[in-house]
Amino acid sequence: MSEAVRVLPPLPWHGGALLCLGLWAGALTAQAAPPSWTLVRREAGMAYHLDTSALRMQGPYLSYWILVRFRYDPRFDGALPYRSARILRYADCASRRQDTKSVLQYHTPMGQGQPIWEQSFDDATLRLEPVEPGSLSARLLDRACALWR
Repeated sequence: MSEAVRVLPPLPWHGGALLCLGLWAGALTAQAAPPSWTLVRREAGMAYHLDTSALRMQGPYLSYWILVRFRYDPRFDGALPYRSARILRYADCASRRQDTKSVLQYHTPMGQGQPIWEQSFDDATLRLEPVEPGSLSARLLDRACALWR
């Protein structure tokens, strides 16, 4: 299985230069149109969103992005603290099967800025799995497939 993992180190503190860089990046972010994140489900401490503007066909599969927002900093498997994660999924709407293509974690609540951790999987390792009926994954898949049609 071939996979790529990238962990980004924290930025060093360089006084005014870092402040100027932050203001410049903030200005660019404010000018860019935000993705269309649609709330799909809210649970205690977490909210799940679907990016309705980024639905695409990648070969025979529908690709879609999920955003998970946390009200706390989860620390799974010794990961750095993060407030949100973006998940790219590939799905076959007809067979109701899907797999995760990429996972990115962010310090910011809405997946903005640079990821602090990411993992992507090669197309060769893509293994579509059936979605359990009634699950959160099924709800996200249903919404993405309905919007694509």
